[in-house]
Amino acid sequence: MHTLQHLSGTRRKQFLHATSLAIVAVAILAGFIGAGASLVQAQPQNISADKPALEYDVASIKQVIPGGGLINAARIIPYLETPDGLIARFASLRMLILRAYAIDDYQLSGAPDWIIKEHYDIDAKFDGTTADKLQKLSPTDRVLARQQMLQELLAERFSLTIHREDKEVQVYYLITAKNGPALREVKLDDADSSKPKAGPAPGSGTMTVGASGGRINGYVTPIATLTGMLTRVLHRPVLDRTGLTEKYDFTLRWTPDDLPPQPSSGVQGTVGASSNGLPSTDPSPNAGPSLFTALQEQLGLKLESSKGSVEFIVIDRIERPSGN
Repeated sequence: MHTLQHLSGTRRKQFLHATSLAIVAVAILAGFIGAGASLVQAQPQNISADKPALEYDVASIKQVIPGGGLINAARIIPYLETPDGLIARFASLRMLILRAYAIDDYQLSGAPDWIIKEHYDIDAKFDGTTADKLQKLSPTDRVLARQQMLQELLAERFSLTIHREDKEVQVYYLITAKNGPALREVKLDDADSSKPKAGPAPGSGTMTVGASGGRINGYVTPIATLTGMLTRVLHRPVLDRTGLTEKYDFTLRWTPDDLPPQPSSGVQGTVGASSNGLPSTDPSPNAGPSLFTALQEQLGLKLESSKGSVEFIVIDRIERPSGN
């Protein structure tokens, strides 16, 4: 892999002491990145054997230099895939690893503190041939190919090596409630005139959680997306045992009970259609049901506490990046 020329002759000074606005901006963008990732449940992260192994041709990685001022929240881009590469601004290495292996935060172990504290600007590019190959892949294989490309970049530039371990941990199993699911099944060729003709991509969703309440919206969304969001809210793995294999529109609203308040976070997309009868929009702390009750009343689903096997990514080696 070759490296890019420096993108600017002037070294841009960045700042680590953030205002509350900057912190919220990081949380929002982190939510955008993470919501598409589902739990790794002993599933292979490789694309089909007959699909090409792709990589970035050039990459520039620069550590953000600490300063004494405020972070410019507008320039924070933890991770953005472009038609010819990726862009990251003020990105932590931990976040990039979570993205590369499609895991949630709790599934990473053996990580040194600096991969959270230090931040990087990254510009990586691939050529037209690689772009064409990516476009010919199925959407699922394209996502996996991009993950593998990021894995290769981290291995080459940060000397990242990992191994996988299955561990027994406390989990929640998501199952159907007594009266069955209350989700609206949606087909990609749904001709329903009430369905938006433009807007969020199939499989997308939004999530906001704060002291005044929580809301999750799904648009043509698989259950894996919902379990991933619930995992981030509950701080415990949520594993799918519903047997539901289709895609759904849904809206889930609840009032946090004993759950730690979370910064508001968003994922690209808008509210999907729902016929689930929402609770009051009164923002007072006791305005609506708990998350567990809301799941049963609004979606016909239930959480059961148990122990389960979850795959972890364990870092064996990682170093600060090699020079450009």
